[in-house]
Amino acid sequence: MHDKIMAAIGKISNQPIRYLANTHLHTDHTGGNEAMAKLGATIISHDNMRKEMAAARGANAAPMAALPLLTYSDTLTLHFDGEEIYIYHPAPAHTDGDSIIYFRHANVMHVGDVPSSLRYPNIGVADGGSVDGMIAAARQVMTIANPQTKIIPGHLGPVVGFSEIQQQIAMFIAVRDRVMAAIRAGKTQQEVVASKPTADFDRGRLGGAITPDRFVTLVYQDLVRKK
Repeated sequence: MHDKIMAAIGKISNQPIRYLANTHLHTDHTGGNEAMAKLGATIISHDNMRKEMAAARGANAAPMAALPLLTYSDTLTLHFDGEEIYIYHPAPAHTDGDSIIYFRHANVMHVGDVPSSLRYPNIGVADGGSVDGMIAAARQVMTIANPQTKIIPGHLGPVVGFSEIQQQIAMFIAVRDRVMAAIRAGKTQQEVVASKPTADFDRGRLGGAITPDRFVTLVYQDLVRKK
């Protein structure tokens, strides 16, 4: 996406890109880091994200130039061109290294892959993410943003509001409770997936890369280890 992003930015400004904030470590969100760094951008991320990228080996290894040079533990604020850019780390949600970026004056927030647009979100169960964390992070977004905030999701944009987030929270809670009840009843992952616990939510949520069965699998994998 690098060339398309640069072409779009070029329609707005010919100034250099100074900073790039990563929402989390997944390569569909960090794959352009090296190209941006070569243009002189300083890459920003949460501490955990950089540690995990730096530790990756084999096919998952990232080039050194792709690693963030500026990291933070809790919050970070950039005062830039009259804008106040507030970057904060929610408790582990999509991953344990998530960042959410809020342009306070413009009232625009990028939430990465925290539940927002109406799709079945990926849950980074192998990267510190969890069902309950996703719910909590989505609720936190609505305490920091406001009903007029333009919220940019990591997928299936362009912008959403509180309504979509509230619908996603309701979906997460219902599916979580159904899957947990099945786990307590001794159901296997295959049995839970086959029972289609998302069926009444599937309409309108089939546009993303995560299918209903994949979403249920992720929910099951997270909850079964907690039980």
